[in-house]
Amino acid sequence: MGNTQQTDADTNGKFPVSVVIVASNEERQIARVLGSVASWVNEIVVVTSDSRDRTTEIAADFGAKVFEHPWENYGSQVAWAMEQAEEEWILVLDADEEVSEELGTVLRRFLKEEAEHFDGLCMPRRSWWMGRWIMHGDWYPDRVTRLFRRGKGHSVGSSHGGIRVDGPVKNIKVPLNHYPFTNLYVLMRKVAHFAEYAYKEERHRWSLFSCLTRPLWRFFRSYVLRLGFLDGVPGLFVAVHVAYSTFVRHCRYYPRFDVSPRTIKDDHGN
Repeated sequence: MGNTQQTDADTNGKFPVSVVIVASNEERQIARVLGSVASWVNEIVVVTSDSRDRTTEIAADFGAKVFEHPWENYGSQVAWAMEQAEEEWILVLDADEEVSEELGTVLRRFLKEEAEHFDGLCMPRRSWWMGRWIMHGDWYPDRVTRLFRRGKGHSVGSSHGGIRVDGPVKNIKVPLNHYPFTNLYVLMRKVAHFAEYAYKEERHRWSLFSCLTRPLWRFFRSYVLRLGFLDGVPGLFVAVHVAYSTFVRHCRYYPRFDVSPRTIKDDHGN
């Protein structure tokens, strides 16, 4: 259970919150997420790994504590970043996310009026794509637990497994903003990236049946059952993306997927 102490802002109007961000080569968008929280949190922790652009400089301009830490996987990087946080509460964000004014108000009200009853806060996440917020299909509500009491939250999974909280968690309806893909190239790169993570973490056996049927099911679920068609053409795109991602992930389980191509020497037996 949460403790019985109320969480108030200090004399500067800031709350005892450490924002934790894992980011490398994110100079194009990290200012957005930093700017959405810098005015009301006591601490910002940014952890990079071999970042080669201005990510660290931009973070420092917002008063963030910037650390360099060798990359193993996303989950372990977040766990290490959380260990650097010093405030009572931790808010984990990604560089492609943003706390809207409405969400910020809800978070501050929670900390001031309800924090004594909970150890975490779970919120939906809405993604911006093709000029609109996606509010249906497999991309929404995409609930994530991001605000939690220090010592109560644990990073789970090597990929974007999320946060597990040991204690009561409150659910809210106001969403966290997410800007996942700046263009089609980034989208396709992330499909391959997450397929590789899934392969290493899940180690499922390859199945032709699953490879053919699971993508069809995911499309139907996203576009029809979860009302993706209400998002218009972007909703259709999301359903196709979900189906394609599922197909690539199942293809990755094929046992000969990593076999090197034949060489001239192999063909001629020399």
